[in-house]
Amino acid sequence: MIKKMQINNKILTTILIVLLINILALGLIRADAFAQAISSTSEKDIDQYQTNIQNVQTKKEEQNNAITQNNLAPVAILQGLNKINAKTSELKVPVGGKVSFGSLSIEAKKCWKSPPDQSPENKILLKIIEIGADGVENTIFYGWMFSSSPSISSLEHPIYDITAISCQFK
Repeated sequence: MIKKMQINNKILTTILIVLLINILALGLIRADAFAQAISSTSEKDIDQYQTNIQNVQTKKEEQNNAITQNNLAPVAILQGLNKINAKTSELKVPVGGKVSFGSLSIEAKKCWKSPPDQSPENKILLKIIEIGADGVENTIFYGWMFSSSPSISSLEHPIYDITAISCQFK
């Protein structure tokens, strides 16, 4: 994060220098007035400016963390499709809990719902295990499913399809 900020500061400094050179070349400001303004800027002013930037960034990170924590729901809503009999089922999986769907064991790890002022989105972290006829467990999916793009993030199995629907607060 600090290296990224340093790179961004270097880029910003370069852009400002180029901009100031062009302004001086066009005669929009006098060179002597510009030199006087630059020389009056102290190291203390620069340090204070950097401290202010870091404080703002820290506050934004704290706000984002609070928003993220407030948007974690206790129940994930999934849709399961059995392709053999073409039957769909709504699956309510408590976060930290497991639900069986045919030979699948579905565990919801996290369920995040976007705030009302953003585009509708639900992100569900799932672990899906297939239990074979011999009782052997095989993890067939571990990752995030997104309700807004089921074609990208759903489970496609020879017998079952699992799709994220929403996160429920209850």
